[in-house]
Amino acid sequence: MTKTITLEERIYKIAIIILALFFTISLICKLILCNSMAIDNTKLQNMFSERNSIEKEISFLAYVDSSLSSINEIERKALQIGFVPIESRLISLDIEAPVQVASLSR
Repeated sequence: MTKTITLEERIYKIAIIILALFFTISLICKLILCNSMAIDNTKLQNMFSERNSIEKEISFLAYVDSSLSSINEIERKALQIGFVPIESRLISLDIEAPVQVASLSR
C-alpha cells in the first residue's frame, strides 16, 4: 500500500512550490513599491501646495513693489521727508565744465 512518488510528480510538486514562492515574493515586492510611491506622492502634493503659497507670496510682493515704486508714492514720501517740489528748470549738464559727456554713435 505504499505509494511511490514518481519523478514526474516530484517535479510538479517542486514547480508548484517554486511558483507559489515566486508569486508571494512578487506580491510583497509590489506592495513595498506601491507603498513607497504613495509616500512620494504625498511629498509631491506637499511640494505643490508649498509652491502655490510661494507663488501667491511672490504675486503679493510684486504688487507691493509696484505700488511702492509708483511715481505718486515716491513723490508723497519725498514730501514727507522734507523735499520741496521743483519750481524752475534744471540744467542737467554744465557745458562749461572741463569734463564732457561722450556719446556713442554707430
